[in-house]
Amino acid sequence: MAIKRIPIHFYYVNVMPIGNGAGDADLNWDTFLNDFQQMLEDLKSVDLSQRKETFAKDERVVWLDSCPKLNNCEIDIVIKSAKYNHVRDVIDTENMTEKGMLKNPSDGDEEKTHLCLRYHPSNEQMICLFGSNYYGVAIGKVLTYLSIKIQNWCREKGKPLSYSLGKEIMPGDEFLKELRKMEKISLVTLSVDTNDFQDDFLHLAGRDETRKTIDVQIKKARRDINIPANLVENYYQDMSSQHKIKKIAVEGKNTNGSIKIDTESIQMKQAIDVELSEYTREIVSNSFFTEAQAILDSMRISAS
Repeated sequence: MAIKRIPIHFYYVNVMPIGNGAGDADLNWDTFLNDFQQMLEDLKSVDLSQRKETFAKDERVVWLDSCPKLNNCEIDIVIKSAKYNHVRDVIDTENMTEKGMLKNPSDGDEEKTHLCLRYHPSNEQMICLFGSNYYGVAIGKVLTYLSIKIQNWCREKGKPLSYSLGKEIMPGDEFLKELRKMEKISLVTLSVDTNDFQDDFLHLAGRDETRKTIDVQIKKARRDINIPANLVENYYQDMSSQHKIKKIAVEGKNTNGSIKIDTESIQMKQAIDVELSEYTREIVSNSFFTEAQAILDSMRISAS
């Protein structure tokens, strides 16, 4: 069986509770996890036409395929998608025999996207390990799909709360390596959630039209003084544990000249070797989840 190395990315999953006409409410993780698991159980039991969501702008349909692991704290998900309105003439690339159009505009090739969700009760944090598939769907689209489904489910069940799922990039330690190569640091920009920034003047601008984050700039006190790298490392540790800082950008100089680094462009990522099916060359789901769990175990990213 063929083996392929694929990239995997890590994210924090944000869950926002949506109140029923009474504004936003505080998140109760136990309630959410129970609702989310039950929604997935129910969704698996209906036919594909009810599972799918159509994203017309992307000319793509997305649906839940399976949940090989499904408990409150550990959830493995296989999402399938298909792009329609993509019809071309087909040719046999070995003998160059032209076969004409073999698909209708509504036909699409199925693609699988894999992800693992792990909830940490100790710090009330959900981690996502996401398998990259160029022909599949991105993490943002997967979370949009799951948000639509949990909101529909909560409405049908008459739940007082619904939920919206979002993501934050999990920064990688490569950021620290690049930071330590910098000889001078002249500017640090922290992107902070407006809800975590206590300032009466700022909250006067708390409207839907304004950004949900603000940028705080830390500059040198004098031209001859540099910002210490350990200060940035302290901010980085806060970002990794508390999540009040959404992004860190650093400007300065290294041996090659001026440089700018940030935590979004240097995110945590690794690669795993997975088996491919013999005919379709798709990733074998069992292989993906076995290798993914090994990575999670080695990083001590577990539900306990």
